[in-house]
Amino acid sequence: EHDCFSDNTHNSFYYDGLGIQNVYLGHYTRTDGTVITGPALSDLVAAADPAVDAQLKSELAATMAALTALKARADTGMAYDQMIAPGNAEGGALIMGTVDALVTQTASIQRAMGALGLAAAGFEGSDSLDNPTAVFQ
Repeated sequence: EHDCFSDNTHNSFYYDGLGIQNVYLGHYTRTDGTVITGPALSDLVAAADPAVDAQLKSELAATMAALTALKARADTGMAYDQMIAPGNAEGGALIMGTVDALVTQTASIQRAMGALGLAAAGFEGSDSLDNPTAVFQ
């Protein structure tokens, strides 16, 4: 759990994901609803490989949908620490849906880096991502 003492993990995850999407797409929505736009990584990737850009945009949207569902459930009474509790099928499904979306998105970020001629980045794994079946053993 990211923010265990404040029960704010769901917000941290959601806004981290939104920040990634904002940077890639070159836009930010202010709290008053106005949208700020500027240069986007998406423009560079699209110029190099439109298919990679389209795939990454789709995966960013899927990740945000998963994060939105996780955040909404936490905001309506199931804290993140309850979601990760053994035996909580609903919470586990929300978390795994988010993790799966993030893993898929990460692979496309690596493809986008390749399209731009950048060196491959090392993405850190974890016990739970590298071997999910071993987590509760």
